Amino acid sequence: MGKRIKYGFILLLVSVIAFSAGFTLKSNMASGSTNWGMLQYVYNLVENYYVAPSTLDPTKLVQGAIRGMVQAVGDPYTRYVDPESFAQMKDQLEGSFSGIGIEMGVKDKSIVVIAPIEGTPAYKAGIKANDRIVSVDGKPIDGMDINQVVKLIRGPVGTQVKIGIERKGELKEFDITRETIEINSVTFRPITYQIGYLRISTFNDKTYDEFKSYLPEIEKMKALILDLRNNPGGTVKTCLDIAGYFVGDNPVVITVDRNGNQTKVYSAYKNSKLDIPVVVLVNEGSASAAEILSGAMKDYGYTLIGEKTFGKGLIQSVIPLYDNSALVITTEKYLTPLGHDINKVGIEPNIIIPDPKDWQDIGKNPEKDPQLNEAIKILRERNGIY
Repeated sequence: MGKRIKYGFILLLVSVIAFSAGFTLKSNMASGSTNWGMLQYVYNLVENYYVAPSTLDPTKLVQGAIRGMVQAVGDPYTRYVDPESFAQMKDQLEGSFSGIGIEMGVKDKSIVVIAPIEGTPAYKAGIKANDRIVSVDGKPIDGMDINQVVKLIRGPVGTQVKIGIERKGELKEFDITRETIEINSVTFRPITYQIGYLRISTFNDKTYDEFKSYLPEIEKMKALILDLRNNPGGTVKTCLDIAGYFVGDNPVVITVDRNGNQTKVYSAYKNSKLDIPVVVLVNEGSASAAEILSGAMKDYGYTLIGEKTFGKGLIQSVIPLYDNSALVITTEKYLTPLGHDINKVGIEPNIIIPDPKDWQDIGKNPEKDPQLNEAIKILRERNGIY
């Protein structure tokens, strides 16, 4: 997601918080002359009449008011992030955090797994993309937002958490031990003598540097398979940087702001295009920034193989607040370069092949990975590359 600090909005929030925390009850405020007056009035009623005043925490009251306001927007991706959750979010974008290793999103008003991160406890336990989370440690999560669920799942390294999920109508529970999750988001190896295999598992702050470190090896290949399966997205800037190596000086994405204004967005590395055939692997765990890249590549004639992607065509801005919390706001939606809106729809691959049954072998063994095997076959048949 893009990081943009909108200072005017931050100052507005700060002034509202400060004002609503410092007023006194006046008898003529019973009706509340404005919406802000009503908020102030209710805060004052709680402060002056609640039966156990010593238990009231002004900070929590204000945070609760902000959280409720943001939830009322009705967009699951627009949310208030408390200081603890914001610190965890930054850790994850930097490539290291404590947890079980899943990226979550919202689909059909349910919190679902976008993708387990490869090699993590969740991945090894068998958590899959599109699993609907129903409980954490036996506690139903109905009515919770993503941040609240994340806080329940995260915890000290070495402790266990029980995740209840619903998968195709069947309820399952997984006891998973938390670990320190170190995300190496890019891997590369020659998969045949002439074909390279590049896997990008997420787009975090380290991904471009990892990708760039493999460029000398990638450029020696006659063809490339780009694997974006189970890539839940991440920072848009990183995605744009890498996209230049595949789409060149063409637009990577079209952003649409709140007024309907459209902007074509290009990569900072638009002069770095790789001059080799590339086939792309995607599935329902490919989301957000991964869909920006795969959507652009499909529009420009690259072949996509696998299953339909997740369908998140929205961009969030992370706005830090003065107390180390943050507001995450959906500020733009995006279209593919040819104008396709993939939000809640996803991207249909050119060739549909179900996911491999054994995800422990993803990208490792073509014999157990039919999508990877098909990619190799296409590069051989169309380009005569072995």
